[in-house]
Amino acid sequence: MRRTADIASWGQGGPSLLSCPVLPRSLRFLLLATALLLLFDFSQGLAQRGYPRIETVYPGAVTRGKTTEVLLRGRYNLKEANRVLFSGDGVSASVVDWSELENPQPAKNKLPVFPPETLRIKVTVAEDAMTGIRPFRVLTKGSLSALAHLLITEAPGVNESEPNDSTSEAQTIEVPQTVNGLLDKEVDVDLYKFHADAGARMSFIVHSARLQHPVPHLERNFADLIMSLRDSDDNELAAADDWNGQDPQLFHTFRQSGTYYLRVREARYHSGKDKWWYALSVLTTPHVTSIFPPVAKAGSRAKLELEGFNLEGLGSYEVDVPVEAGKDFRFQVASSRGKSNPVRLLITDLLTATEMDGQREFTEIKIPAGISGRISAESEVDRYRFRARQGDALEFVVQRGNSYLDPLLEVRDVTGTLLAAQDDGVITLGQGARGSIAFPADKNARIEWTAPVDGEYELQVRDANYFGSRDHVYHLVVRPQEPDFALIVDDDRMPVGPRESYTSVVTVERRNGFDGPVELFVRGLPEGIVAERSAIPAHLNQGNIVLTGSLDVMPDAKDVEVYGVAEARLSDGQIKTIQRTAKPFAPMGQAGGRSFYAAPSISAAAVEGSDIIMDATPRRVTLRPGESATVDIKVMRNNYDGPIEMNVILWNLTQRLSELPEGIIFEEKQSKTSLGPKETEGWVTFRAEADAPPLDDYLMTVLGQITYNRIFMTRVAAFFRLTIKPDVQRLSEAR
Repeated sequence: MRRTADIASWGQGGPSLLSCPVLPRSLRFLLLATALLLLFDFSQGLAQRGYPRIETVYPGAVTRGKTTEVLLRGRYNLKEANRVLFSGDGVSASVVDWSELENPQPAKNKLPVFPPETLRIKVTVAEDAMTGIRPFRVLTKGSLSALAHLLITEAPGVNESEPNDSTSEAQTIEVPQTVNGLLDKEVDVDLYKFHADAGARMSFIVHSARLQHPVPHLERNFADLIMSLRDSDDNELAAADDWNGQDPQLFHTFRQSGTYYLRVREARYHSGKDKWWYALSVLTTPHVTSIFPPVAKAGSRAKLELEGFNLEGLGSYEVDVPVEAGKDFRFQVASSRGKSNPVRLLITDLLTATEMDGQREFTEIKIPAGISGRISAESEVDRYRFRARQGDALEFVVQRGNSYLDPLLEVRDVTGTLLAAQDDGVITLGQGARGSIAFPADKNARIEWTAPVDGEYELQVRDANYFGSRDHVYHLVVRPQEPDFALIVDDDRMPVGPRESYTSVVTVERRNGFDGPVELFVRGLPEGIVAERSAIPAHLNQGNIVLTGSLDVMPDAKDVEVYGVAEARLSDGQIKTIQRTAKPFAPMGQAGGRSFYAAPSISAAAVEGSDIIMDATPRRVTLRPGESATVDIKVMRNNYDGPIEMNVILWNLTQRLSELPEGIIFEEKQSKTSLGPKETEGWVTFRAEADAPPLDDYLMTVLGQITYNRIFMTRVAAFFRLTIKPDVQRLSEAR
């Protein structure tokens, strides 16, 4: 007879907080795990894997062609670091040493303390490496760190030297130079002095919030710096606040030779001790703020207009776009002054026209069309008219690239009546005690629209905040709808040990009427790790990916691509194969992910071991509507004896990031999902509702979660395949 367990009955004397039905399972587990940890021997119970977090990077910028020591400060087991992984070419690093800044011992009946750690690495940058921000991670014996950023610069680097809080104490710097600074006290003001000749043209660029974006516990609490340029009499010549997000930059031409001062401070006068750092670059090289048009075809020679500073003789520029260019192409503009900052060019497959300044009241376009435009003045609205027949299904997209434009796209009839509009696109997933969670907004505006009647219509493009400048450029795409989809994956790091299975959730956004299944794949995995076959069925919007390590898998790490492939029938009856890469998001926040950071890549690692390994029996389950089945879960423990919570959907504290397949019910009271210290067996029971739609070999997962630091939970999983057979009698009666 099948055993049953109700985790809410662990206490005595009536209902408890643990039995409260409005609390998500993972939050109930957090309360339970905390209570157990208070009674448990920490020396035997703490998880060994950890999810390392890099909290500061200093210096935040290194010079290409040089080798520089960089000190990383973080937590959660950086001690076993053995490799540093940089995205892109030309940057490598080695681990030098590790230290613990403090080592408090947990008092009796107190939760463990996770002291800050430092990891010193040696970074080598090739002479021809692309400048700009480089994401990187640290690979440890058992895990992968969260993402961090390091700036690659062409200028020689120097570290801030305190005290430099007043004019008399100002630190002397050369030009060009990149200064690595810290804001480590309340009302910290950093002053730098330098010489400029009459007629000198300099750029002052700050990277700070941009370097801190991936730090999980900051969660938008980034440094907000203000920069002020002053002469020797303390007259302010120029100032800058927010430019690239919260980072300031300014450009200045000096009229007189002399000594000048640059003043940097936090806008709110807050202390950034142990959390805020910056890289201030004083440059004489070209700085490109925008290009026009912002798009080109792969394999073409693009003719571009450049906007920016120190661009003498570079008003127009030509660049060869590689045939193999993907969604974008990055390059640096070369000039007699040196190379510019990195420039991003979007890739298009459409014949593209450019908007002309001083155009008529509106521009007539024919579909399909690609138009590169510019909102060159405040409150400007660009208008495009087209004809459509009743029932014409059209797609409109405004691509902004790296533009300062926050596009608002509207569809109107010729009388001005608003028919459709969109500002930021948001993908919302799941529900929690605090409502739905959303991934960061996509600043590209997109509308799917069907013409209600034959007639003439108008597209209007403007900045959502009515801003405008030569740098507010865009590319407008107008075309008939074709079935399409986009994918997102809910994590950006995938550590897998021998015999261990890791899981993550992939969500599909169906576009333009696409209603088919999507097969899921992972490309570029380290040797010894395989991805289980998986797909998102036609009637669902989510699927699981599962990575499993072989018994003899060797430590390694690589950036990987999660992608989906589907077939769709076009309006002319032809079958089109669609392949789309999933966009990864990294959880942020003190509580393990109140928001998400759009990560540039996904890293998978073969690591030396896991705290637990899980296995499901049976591996295949078949149900008919109304039937139930139980799956036994066996847990192998590896030097971890603490509590484990098993979940059939992905919870992150108060947030639910996945759903069970339609028509499938988890029978919690007929399941055992909370394992106490040293327990190794549990089970989960599912029931198919009477109207459950058919399902064929769907990849299901049961997560074994350890609240390692009351922040990050493991993604270890047991997997099985679920099939729902149609109710033959019910179908017969329906016929």
